Amino acid sequence: MLDQAARRRRMRTAEARSYSITVAILYVYALFASIIVMRTVLVAFGATESVWTGRFVYGLTSRATDVLEALPGANREIWGPFTMVDISLLGLVLLFPLGLVATSGTLNRRA
Repeated sequence: MLDQAARRRRMRTAEARSYSITVAILYVYALFASIIVMRTVLVAFGATESVWTGRFVYGLTSRATDVLEALPGANREIWGPFTMVDISLLGLVLLFPLGLVATSGTLNRRA
């Protein structure tokens, strides 16, 4: 009887830890996704770094875009003002939740 109570307590602690890690990952994803969506909107409207918002958002994303721009064909405009770098970043924003949905069925759920 005491062994079962200890086991249940450990399971509740592990579930709470897993839940808090999941929430933290979702918060970090939401932060990165909002920055990438803001960059996409700025590129769509043609905002440059002369506007303070553009300078801030382009400065935040410059580390990732500088690495991606080193690849061949990354500066090529694919659709309107969007380059391959912009579409790749937007693709990452879309693929992360799809990956979560795709892997959610593989978890063992115990009642």
